[in-house]
Amino acid sequence: MMLTANGGTGNYQWYLDGALIGGANASTYNATTSGLYNCIYTDECAVTDSVPTGINVAINICAFPCLENFDGVVIPALPPTWTATVGATCVNTARWATVNTSSSSAPNAVFVNDPNCISDEYLDSRIFAVAAAPSQLIFRNNYDLEASIVTPTLGFDGMVLEISINGGAFADIIAAGGSFVTGGYDRTISASFSSPIASRQAWSGNSGGFITTAVNLPAAAQGQNVVFRWRRATDSSIGAVGANIDDVYVISTATISYAGSPYCSNAGTATVTQTGTTGGTYSSTAGLTINATNGDVTLGTSTPGTYTVTYTIAASGGCPAFSTTTSITITQLPAATISYAGNPYCNNAGTATVTRTGTAGGTYSSAPAGLTLNAANGDVTLATSTPGTYTVTYTIAAAGGCPVVTTTTSITVTALPAATINYAGSPYCSNAGTAAVTQTGTTGGTYTAAPAGLTINTATGAVTLATSIAGTYMVSYTIAASGGCPAVIATASITVTALPAATITYAGSPYCSTDLTALVTRTGTAGGTYSAAPAGLTINATTGTVTPNTSTPGTYTVTYTMAAAGGCPTVTTTTTITITAAPNMIIFYAGSPYCSNAGTANVTRFGTGGGTYSAAPAGLTINAATGAVTLGTSTPGTYTVTYSVTLPGCGITNTTTTITITAAPNATIAYTGSPYCSNAGTANVTLTGSPAGGVYSSTAGLTLNAATGAVTLGSSTPGTYTVTYTVAASGGCATYTTTANITITALPTATIAYTGSPYCANAGTATVTRTGTAGGTYTAAPAGLSINAATGDVNLGASTAGTYTVTYTIAAGGGCPAVAATTSITITTAPAATISYAGTPFCQPGGIATVTRTGTAGGTYSATPAGLSINATSGDINVTTSTPGTYTVTYTLAAGGGCPVVNATTSVTINAPSVAPTAANATATALCGSGTVTLSVVGGSLGSGATWRWYSGSCGGTAVGTGATLNVTVATTTTYFVRAEGACNTTACASVTVTVNAQPTISIAASPRTTLLPGQTTTLTATVTPAAGNTITWFRNGIVVPGATGLTLTVSVSDLGTYTARITTGAGCTALSNAVTIIAERADIVFVYPNPSQGQFQVRVYNQPGKQVSVLVHNGLGQLVYDQRMITSAPYTRMDVDMRSAAGGTYTVSVINSDGEIIGSKMIVIAR
Repeated sequence: MMLTANGGTGNYQWYLDGALIGGANASTYNATTSGLYNCIYTDECAVTDSVPTGINVAINICAFPCLENFDGVVIPALPPTWTATVGATCVNTARWATVNTSSSSAPNAVFVNDPNCISDEYLDSRIFAVAAAPSQLIFRNNYDLEASIVTPTLGFDGMVLEISINGGAFADIIAAGGSFVTGGYDRTISASFSSPIASRQAWSGNSGGFITTAVNLPAAAQGQNVVFRWRRATDSSIGAVGANIDDVYVISTATISYAGSPYCSNAGTATVTQTGTTGGTYSSTAGLTINATNGDVTLGTSTPGTYTVTYTIAASGGCPAFSTTTSITITQLPAATISYAGNPYCNNAGTATVTRTGTAGGTYSSAPAGLTLNAANGDVTLATSTPGTYTVTYTIAAAGGCPVVTTTTSITVTALPAATINYAGSPYCSNAGTAAVTQTGTTGGTYTAAPAGLTINTATGAVTLATSIAGTYMVSYTIAASGGCPAVIATASITVTALPAATITYAGSPYCSTDLTALVTRTGTAGGTYSAAPAGLTINATTGTVTPNTSTPGTYTVTYTMAAAGGCPTVTTTTTITITAAPNMIIFYAGSPYCSNAGTANVTRFGTGGGTYSAAPAGLTINAATGAVTLGTSTPGTYTVTYSVTLPGCGITNTTTTITITAAPNATIAYTGSPYCSNAGTANVTLTGSPAGGVYSSTAGLTLNAATGAVTLGSSTPGTYTVTYTVAASGGCATYTTTANITITALPTATIAYTGSPYCANAGTATVTRTGTAGGTYTAAPAGLSINAATGDVNLGASTAGTYTVTYTIAAGGGCPAVAATTSITITTAPAATISYAGTPFCQPGGIATVTRTGTAGGTYSATPAGLSINATSGDINVTTSTPGTYTVTYTLAAGGGCPVVNATTSVTINAPSVAPTAANATATALCGSGTVTLSVVGGSLGSGATWRWYSGSCGGTAVGTGATLNVTVATTTTYFVRAEGACNTTACASVTVTVNAQPTISIAASPRTTLLPGQTTTLTATVTPAAGNTITWFRNGIVVPGATGLTLTVSVSDLGTYTARITTGAGCTALSNAVTIIAERADIVFVYPNPSQGQFQVRVYNQPGKQVSVLVHNGLGQLVYDQRMITSAPYTRMDVDMRSAAGGTYTVSVINSDGEIIGSKMIVIAR
């Protein structure tokens, strides 16, 4: 509902039930919920002392259903705030009203008839609050209104839809800015017969049943309150059936589109453009990958094609779902591959044809220039192409949203090869390394030679002379068939001469410088000469014999030289010979003798190195390679060490020296009785190991004998000391020391006291006061004192009242005996009690409730809160005079004997009894078939903790449920009982009986036909249960058929329409049958009856309602004797003809339409 505050140009603030409505600061506000609305207006002067002007309005916003299906009312009433008014009326018209004879969603719809006179009937809806977004009005529409059967766009009687925005004047929905989506106006109303909506577009004619009408509301209606008007208007002539409206609702709408459609399948994501209501879901026909939430389409995974995408706003708040659609097209990205299967091609091969797969219709190009290529079919003319490798590109033009697509392949055109070869240096010596070929023309061929024996590189033609067998060979250079070209061979000859060769060795090398002769061993070519380098070797140049004892020791290269011959160069071969100098060396250990703890003793060596060391006798740990001696692992003593050198050609040479190892001191000392008490006399040392005779020392404070190591404890200061035993250096070993610790403990003392004694048992903890040595433990005697052994704290509450001796004991330690100190402590018992009321909770009336007390007597009783009748001395409670409730009772013991006040508490509850109900009610005590009723309690009251319990069958019978009200489903007649049940009492029951009457059924059928010709009848028969005691009411087109109350109804062509029947039992239960429609059977003949007649007869012809026809009668001479025009109102409208004044004879009756065409003719006889 739109609220308006009439202020000025100042500020407005709207409130609902006293709370500020955010953003509501205009002079109008659209109220959508019930409550008290208040608008505060501050004028434009905004003076500080101005008083805001307020308006208050209490508004009750009705909770209307979103979908109005007219089923929530009893026919013929309209739903709340829907109204039927009249603009013009006539005798045969009726108001808009609900009916149950024809509906889109059973049982009800609204209906207005179509009379044969001028009328103008309005159906005004309730107020619809339109969302601030594009919206649609949707309803089901069924109409059979008089219209032209000749001109399909012309109507006589019609219905229009009008809209009022915020209480403004009603205007046609189209004129107001709306537009039909489906089911819109289908005709224009004729201006010839005084229709109230003459010349307007409207619904007219026959809709053929219920259709869906959806109309986009005007933009001006967004965020506003609107009322819709269905206006049925009729003209001055023939009528028809009427119009039905059902299932009316307003829904926010939306539109969607894919602006870029069509899309290429490689374009990634297509994003939807959505206007209107958000929050819907997207779906599509199969094959499209679509995000149901945001409508994005993944093009790459979608199957190419055209799809319908649906955007659906789910049903909510009673409104049905809304959907809108758009289309999207995805084009497959073109793809193709091309190849030249014979590639590479020889340039003498004619034409190379391309092989293509995939998309056709592209064009071919190549790069670089030089290829003779057909752009349309990709053929290559090889002979006119320049040899080389080319990239051929196949290009598919952009189309269907897809970009240009290209694919490539390569093609090679090879020139026919040619070559020559030659070995310019032939003949070659076998030591000349490699003989290279000279090749002209095409490269890349392979080389072979014949006969066998030539080592040739097949790729380069190079000949390895050294591994080739001497001789003359024919070399062939073959260019293999390739690129479509045949093999090509070129040849040349080559000669290889063998190179002279020899080897020499000195088998005894190395030789000792003391040897006399070293002989050479030679293989291969003889006659060469020997030489050596460097200088110093005595060698015979002819025989190669060496004299070692006159040669300088060292290693020499001996060369055997063979002079050049037979085309080959000078050839030499070499070997080495070594002359070893005879060894000479001495060794010694400069630090001998050594102490066994001195680590390692290293040898000093002069002369030849590389020898090995050994020692005798066994026991010396010596490194054979370095001569180093590990003293710690060697057995003390004197050893002979031998150094041996072995040289090539000279054998083994030895030299010796001696080494002595002295054992290191290893004495240890200990004071095995440590710690010692200061009163224990003397502590003696224990010495193990060697040597004896050392000196004892320590830090200050210890009385120590330096010779014996004995300690005088009484004169030493208590503490821990380190005693050192020192052995002087000797026998190559350094000064040696070892240590031991000794501890002297002072004899302990202590005193203790509990200064607060005596203590009350509830005083918590009693703490001890201690002087002297800490760390002792506390004990008590006799038993009963709860004491902390470590701290001496006494837990008074856990101790037994009495007097105790507490002992503080310092345990024996540090060589000292245990020491004890004592004191006494006294604990007094604290008063204590507990109370309880064993019968709680107590029900009224209940007499006296007695307390149960344990513990100390003599206390007093009290209770909180007020209301409990309690005896302060005995604790007795008078239940009857107490106010019902829960109380805390306190028992108080006064302070005494050093102990504080003590309280004990308990809880007690007094419950009131329940009062029986005076009656029980049900929302319905009679049902037609099973149903649900609400049971309720009348009168009575529940006591503390009690519950209303319902039973069926009897009081306390079968449990049904609990509560002051209870919803139950009743299938058979049942009596329900209710009573209060609680801890204090169970009351008597009250009861109510719900009677379930049988639900009747009814169905109807037509026999023998549902289509009629004039003169025919059919019978409608109702089948009912129960069979007796019922009332039957027949309806035609929703209107009661007067006097039709039996199980059968006979109808003729004058009674066409849709029939239903209602059964009502004696108990008032009703049921409506199925609908049976009786229609006219078309026949292109004229029916006249009776025939013969006395001159008064009926004429019927099949024609559309609302058509003007003429009945003409000609006599036997062809003379027109009767002419009457009339408007048809049904397929076989009865047209009465009165020719009683005409002479008897034979006549021809003709029926002519408004275009002058004869519909049919019939011969009749008038008898006299």
